[in-house]
Amino acid sequence: MNENKSLDNGSRFIDGQDTDEEEKEILKEFGRGSQAPEADQTRSTLHYGPEFNGEIPFRTTDSGGLALTERFTVEVEDVNEGPTAVEMSGTTVAENAAGAVVGTLSVIDPDAGDSHQFTVSDDRFEVTDGQLRLRPGVTLDHEEAAQIQVEVTATDSGGLAHTETFTLEVEDINEGPTAVEISGTTVAENAAGAVVGTLSVIDPDAGDSHQFTVSDDRFEVEGGQLR
Repeated sequence: MNENKSLDNGSRFIDGQDTDEEEKEILKEFGRGSQAPEADQTRSTLHYGPEFNGEIPFRTTDSGGLALTERFTVEVEDVNEGPTAVEMSGTTVAENAAGAVVGTLSVIDPDAGDSHQFTVSDDRFEVTDGQLRLRPGVTLDHEEAAQIQVEVTATDSGGLAHTETFTLEVEDINEGPTAVEISGTTVAENAAGAVVGTLSVIDPDAGDSHQFTVSDDRFEVEGGQLR
């Protein structure tokens, strides 16, 4: 008999005259005092495992109320059950870190010891040695996207799969300014304190503040202006 097959479907070994309590007692006998197989009391199923000893009681009762109980040996066949969840140890990745590891993946699967293959919905990522990571040479930019949603699918050796969606946080790190621009470069002679131009800074970190210094001490920056 396959595991997870309903005992209600042509294979039920509990008399319909049993009370709920009597039915529970019979189910307990499956394990002869040890842990009984998991069972739904309305549509009972068996699960493959070492706790089931293979014997099931069958009781028949005639119209006069006389009963006979026999035990039958049943082999519960292990069938493939798909993974039920995919978990990951971390969901944060630093920006500008090529090939960075996001976290280690683990799979919840009723079939202990089953192997799994992983696929990722976003081709910037890959799974190597059970770790979700950026592909070599690939980086992320916090300013471009502070969060990324990625679907990871785990497929077991029998072809059954489960997909989990993870929201990844792209960690913001300080990035230096890349350019300084000035609105003008002409200053009149003999004009004390004349303004040369207004300074602006190109910086990947929008909203960052900046301090200015000038190599020539005849000049200063005041109010964002070189003068």
